[in-house]
Amino acid sequence: MARGQNGQSPAELVRSLASDGGFSTYFVTCGETGEARIRWATAAELVRKGSAAIPDIERALDDVVRKGIDSQFFQSAVLLSLAYARIEGRAAVPRLRNMAGRAALAPLEIGLDNAIALSLGITSYVSSVEWHRPRNIVCRRREPRDALNQMIFALEQDDFAQFESSLGPGARMALEHMRHGNAWKSARREFWHDRTAGQGAVGYQFNTPGPWAEPEEILQVTSEQGTARMPEYIDIDTHFKNGRGEDCSRATVKFRMLEDTGPFSYTYRVDNDDLEGLLRLIGSCFAQ
Repeated sequence: MARGQNGQSPAELVRSLASDGGFSTYFVTCGETGEARIRWATAAELVRKGSAAIPDIERALDDVVRKGIDSQFFQSAVLLSLAYARIEGRAAVPRLRNMAGRAALAPLEIGLDNAIALSLGITSYVSSVEWHRPRNIVCRRREPRDALNQMIFALEQDDFAQFESSLGPGARMALEHMRHGNAWKSARREFWHDRTAGQGAVGYQFNTPGPWAEPEEILQVTSEQGTARMPEYIDIDTHFKNGRGEDCSRATVKFRMLEDTGPFSYTYRVDNDDLEGLLRLIGSCFAQ
């Protein structure tokens, strides 16, 4: 058995995460409790084991696929998936996509999407599996990715209220012009074609320096933006990916920071004047 400085083998680390219930506290409390930080450190230790940890992680993830919520590893599946993504990189994508496409694992959806983004080395990945937890819950200062993630998920789920709330004033005007008085569902059919089989997803990479471009969770300590002044307007060159992580298209996504009534004093919203062009591009990537 490969053992690290803490003396635990990969199998022992995996069992430790299972016994602690990593999903329920780490992702509901945003990792702020002492226990959640210990689990995060345990997952990071698995990453340090490298390829020696892969067989034990894969066995645990396979157990989750077979048994769903009855698996002893269900609660720790997100942390295990993130560790797996860090170690395996793109090679982890097929297994993670298989998990993300299963309705029985829908409660893990956001974490699995983050793991896929990490494995691909991109900013974000948004899949179309629906679960009751809102996609726009975040445990940090609001970033442009939050607005774009919300917009993509709302498109996937045909949720007009959530879609509209992701838009800034310029994009809302463009939306009204695009609809020409038509109902939302009629307008959506012009640029969005739901997949007839299988799971749809859209990923993207922000071409901008700093943590905004990094995956949501990378299981390592990174620099924080701290109290730096956030720009009111920002245009980000964005490379979109299809569900397999392949290059699909490229566009400049415009964001505007607006006041918010939530736990943070502001939020970013997508504010493209050419909203229809952006929506057609995203819809094309989703359909691939």
